[in-house]
Amino acid sequence: MLRTIMLTLFITFAIVTAACADKGSLLRGPRPNVGDRKRLGIFDGNKTNIAKYPYLVSMVYEETVFNCPGVIVSEKWVVTTGTCGAIMGHDYQVIAGSQDSFHGQMYTVENVVIHPNATWFDYCYACIQIRGKFKWSKKVQPVKLPRSLPKVNTKMTVLGWGGDPTGFGGTQELETEGPQDPLSQVLRQGMMRWISMEECKKIYAPPTYNISWNDRMACAYNKGKVTICDGDGGDPFVHNGVLYGAYLTMAMDDFCTEDALPAILANFVPGTSWIREVTGAKYADE
Repeated sequence: MLRTIMLTLFITFAIVTAACADKGSLLRGPRPNVGDRKRLGIFDGNKTNIAKYPYLVSMVYEETVFNCPGVIVSEKWVVTTGTCGAIMGHDYQVIAGSQDSFHGQMYTVENVVIHPNATWFDYCYACIQIRGKFKWSKKVQPVKLPRSLPKVNTKMTVLGWGGDPTGFGGTQELETEGPQDPLSQVLRQGMMRWISMEECKKIYAPPTYNISWNDRMACAYNKGKVTICDGDGGDPFVHNGVLYGAYLTMAMDDFCTEDALPAILANFVPGTSWIREVTGAKYADE
């Protein structure tokens, strides 16, 4: 039954993705030369330790291929974007307390619940249930959910294992044995501002970009400094241990360079009631 549901969701998201790509250049355009990529993962970010962000998990295929990150919200549940969740099934694992995205507490995916109204840019939320329960430790703890939007210009921490300096291409599997995917070896953090939707709309203005904005979207920016790189899809944006959003997409023209445009996020704030209903997650003040 789960397989049937997951196949249907995957086809739905594939159609939505194609439609988005055809409507404008937001998801298209030339990618920069490899030489423009100064660091692994988050551009101009810093290496960090999983103990600082114990709610971060990696989600991998058959224990060897990194898919995307997620965030622990309760003892059996992880939250990520709908686009990440749409391709996941029982052959995926959630790894908690991991520095390199492969070594840590490993759990099989038991169930995937995607918001019933999910599209690429709207209600893009997924809840991933693990088989068993997380074992709480200094490196494994739940995040909190927000009751309201952050103030404009709030500094957000973005976290992820990111990409590889040898090129682009999303997830891939190594020819060598073992979980050594080069796209997800270094955990990095960066700081980006939560900007107003008005500011974001001005930057992503027609006719260059054709975006249908909604309240379940948000934007983060740190002009000329921190931005998103290959393999950072689903990276969470947190402030003081509270989850506010996750990376969806950005303009590809200046991807992973100092000229990059704002990152477009799935805004989790409007979805907290649904997330709590599914997962039993707690608000920051609980």
